[in-house]
Amino acid sequence: MMDLSNKKVLFYDLGIFSCIAERLGRDFSKVYYFTPWVEAFPGSTKALLGTGFENMEKIKYFWDYVDKVDLIVMPDTHCHDIYSFLKERGYPVAGVGEAEVLELDRVRGRDEQRKAGLPTQKTIVVKGLDELRETLTKFKDKYVKLNTFRGDIESFPDEDYKYVEPLLNKLAVKLGPFAPSIDFIVEDRIKGIEPGIDAILYKGQVVSPTMVGFEVKGAGYIAKVMDYSEVPEPLKLVSDKLEPILKKMDYNFFFSSEVMCTLKGEGYMIDFCCRMAAPVPSAIQTELIKNYSEIMWGMGHGEKVIPEYTAKFGGGAAFYSSWAEMGDWLNVSIDKKEKQWIKFREAVKCGKEYYAVPGASTVCTAIATGDSAEEVMLKVKERSESVKAYQLDKSSEEFIEIKEILEEAKKYGFIF
Repeated sequence: MMDLSNKKVLFYDLGIFSCIAERLGRDFSKVYYFTPWVEAFPGSTKALLGTGFENMEKIKYFWDYVDKVDLIVMPDTHCHDIYSFLKERGYPVAGVGEAEVLELDRVRGRDEQRKAGLPTQKTIVVKGLDELRETLTKFKDKYVKLNTFRGDIESFPDEDYKYVEPLLNKLAVKLGPFAPSIDFIVEDRIKGIEPGIDAILYKGQVVSPTMVGFEVKGAGYIAKVMDYSEVPEPLKLVSDKLEPILKKMDYNFFFSSEVMCTLKGEGYMIDFCCRMAAPVPSAIQTELIKNYSEIMWGMGHGEKVIPEYTAKFGGGAAFYSSWAEMGDWLNVSIDKKEKQWIKFREAVKCGKEYYAVPGASTVCTAIATGDSAEEVMLKVKERSESVKAYQLDKSSEEFIEIKEILEEAKKYGFIF
């Protein structure tokens, strides 16, 4: 293992990956943690994100530190301009770079998918909310997506127009005068199961071994560590076909594919995740991968580092609170003995107390590793008992949907 105890890291985060910076702080001598916060009338919340956590120092100005560190980490999208600027000048940066376009521009992503010879769902672009309404009244079983601006609306299924009409009415108010000009992506809805590879890529190629997992928002996540040769063929085909595209983009970072697998053995790419996958997969990787910090170092310095996994399975459950999401500070208490396994997201530590910041969509994630999916789910449930907060939704600790999916997945050749 490489000695990183005299190396420093500058971590550029949009606010949801503080647990990654905290993990790196175990091995590096210093981690400087930055989140963008400047605007005409700045508020304190964005500037405070990550304050008080162990193993890292919150800073206010990113550019003051770029020449003081040995590695710069950018775990999210929307950073390719800064990433490219730094890389072109010889700074060691671990991040995605230009490949983020595959996630942020869904039409470009589908075009690359088609060119690679992969099964590709029919995708059309409609201009404005009125055209979207007209399209959804004519067709059913579609998925609606928006480029770039996930803060306006997340992707949603349309089974029947009458059920999505209230959502569209609300969106009309949010978009205001731009409602007639925003592009929406409408896609065929593919039926099947949705596994994915949560991988480390080197020059676009999956580094073996890797993680194959199932995630359902609000219902948990389970992953199995596999040699790449053992990955089920529909998932493997997607990665193999995308490799030349990602290699051309010099992709050396974490990558997650969300693939809809059919009973015919086809794998349809649903979404590109050209970043660290949040909230659960990336949190698990911090503890499931023994040489995690060395891998991050390799990503920034163009070196291939083989991951050393500590167990065969990893899993976790993300917890939500309507109180925090609606805009209030939320005090969260945990058992100190479980701190390594409870990963905070949009949070601060003030004294000995942890707080989810106002507007936080995810309070924290309870994770576990083990020799079976059942062992992992049991550990997660036990650890989640120590997490307490007002109006905290911990229904995902039951893994009800995940258990059903794992059983269904056997029909598709996925044996967990």
